[in-house]
Amino acid sequence: MIFDTLEDGSDYGLPDDDTVYQAEVAPEDAESLPYAAPTSVPDMVISPYEPHATISVAGIPHGAKVQDPISNLIFLNP
Repeated sequence: MIFDTLEDGSDYGLPDDDTVYQAEVAPEDAESLPYAAPTSVPDMVISPYEPHATISVAGIPHGAKVQDPISNLIFLNP
């Protein structure tokens, strides 16, 4: 999955240093959630929410609810 830059040409404000954010398992009350996009690196996903940060889901089971540490929104681990 490729994310285009915003119409104003910005890159969602993400740092240019390939920062990877650590996810946490989300509360159980989340429903109707999108899946993150898998990457070629095991245990790394791309958030379905802007700014589409790269997130480590190491130790989080497939299908688990995950809280994006940037947007604080919930997605499913693919």
